[in-house]
Amino acid sequence: NFNDHVLSLIRKGTTGLQNIALLRWCKEYGVDPGWSILWGFPGETAEDYAAVADLLPKIVHVKPPEVATPFRMDRFGPNFVNAEAMGFSDLQPFPAYRHCYAGLTEQACFNLAYYFTYRHRQPYDISAQTEQIKHLVSEWKAEHQRSDLFFVDKGDFLLFFDTRPNSTRVFRRIDEPLRTLYLLCDTMRSPRQLVKQAIETDFPLTETEIRCLLQPLLDFGLMVYDKDKDLYLSLAISTTEGYSPTPEVWQRMRELAGKTGELVGDQFVIPA
Repeated sequence: NFNDHVLSLIRKGTTGLQNIALLRWCKEYGVDPGWSILWGFPGETAEDYAAVADLLPKIVHVKPPEVATPFRMDRFGPNFVNAEAMGFSDLQPFPAYRHCYAGLTEQACFNLAYYFTYRHRQPYDISAQTEQIKHLVSEWKAEHQRSDLFFVDKGDFLLFFDTRPNSTRVFRRIDEPLRTLYLLCDTMRSPRQLVKQAIETDFPLTETEIRCLLQPLLDFGLMVYDKDKDLYLSLAISTTEGYSPTPEVWQRMRELAGKTGELVGDQFVIPA
């Protein structure tokens, strides 16, 4: 999950931005993560998942989740052990157990079961948002092999390559001091942290100047911003550690560049 409120409800010990950074680093270093988007936790809201739905099109260049589904109640899990305190009620063994343990009492069946159905003590409706998320994840899986967002560091500027479905331009270039700010946001950074670090790299900037400089990168979907924590995070994959896009991405790049006017004949038009 990428919503801090939901992650706190399930005591995950991480944040949405940390999860995004992890997926990006996995792609950079060739690690194949397995993960899921889960819901069904008492206290979550429709707004939580509307925010997740807004985010997903920006991160389709990292590996998609295995599933997007309500969570499963397992014996020994924290939601099972603390079911009442967590807001669950009416825990029942999965119906299949009635056939596996036919003839046993309900209590005996409950004691043997590992998977359980459940209800929420205070019902709520997030179906519209979760249906949207399932649709977005389905599209993500379909487009993933051809979707990418990476950059090449040319020393005094960064050159971005963007083949995500919502991309309006394949190539973008950012010069100093944006280059330095973007590289600093490889991990989550606040404007206050960036002020200090920018000074150390010979770019004295105020918080207001930094916010103004970063806003176009948010508009282009090259970064994300957590307004509650006032943190920025870069989204593009760095090629510094040897990352190289797949042939499918290069083919998609040519197709998109032809549509956006960034391909003339057989030559890409790269921003100067």
